[in-house]
Amino acid sequence: MFITNGPGDDKKREILHQYRLTPVMHTRLLQGMALRCCCGRPLEDCYYQFDATERSTGKTVAILYAGDKGCAARFFDLSEELAAALSDKPMTPLPFFDPLQGEPEEAVSGGRGNGESHGRGGMHPLNKEVVCAINLTLMCWGAFIHPGSLFSKLLEQIRQLPDRPLYDWKVKAVNTAISKGCRRLSTMLDEKRPQNPKLRRFEFPLMEACLQRFEPPPESYL
Repeated sequence: MFITNGPGDDKKREILHQYRLTPVMHTRLLQGMALRCCCGRPLEDCYYQFDATERSTGKTVAILYAGDKGCAARFFDLSEELAAALSDKPMTPLPFFDPLQGEPEEAVSGGRGNGESHGRGGMHPLNKEVVCAINLTLMCWGAFIHPGSLFSKLLEQIRQLPDRPLYDWKVKAVNTAISKGCRRLSTMLDEKRPQNPKLRRFEFPLMEACLQRFEPPPESYL
């Protein structure tokens, strides 16, 4: 289910009272992609995806998209405003992943609200590769991050512990998930370049090294 009834602050407050929102992706639209903001308007450039968990049941039941400078910014501000009433910590903005530039920015420190990352330092280089691979795969598939999925759980783990590299078996699981599309990520990106000539060329040497440590090594879909 997608939440698209959020125009204006009053509607956004209603959403925050009904759902606990968790930001899971902060990126930009590529040419050829089409998504709708929570306010009902088409997204035009940079956006967030939020998981929406029902406060009454604790179940993650919906997805909300929001433009990062408009609706998403208001959700972050309102989550701080309502934090005490909802017995919640304010939401913390995510690092921005720009497929036209490459690796994700470091996590925001101090941003809106008092949410905090539990990592002690910057993002580990392997984790940066994993974040890139997940975001790029979803863009190529034209898909969203399903609540509770492997991709969702790994992105949350990296957000909480950015300086702690993922285990090899988790990197292998990402490769296996990408293989479900039956094409390498690099091939899918090449197919996007005619419409997106500024799209970078990506390499994943640390992820490839993780795969090579298995016996026998799995086929790489990176």
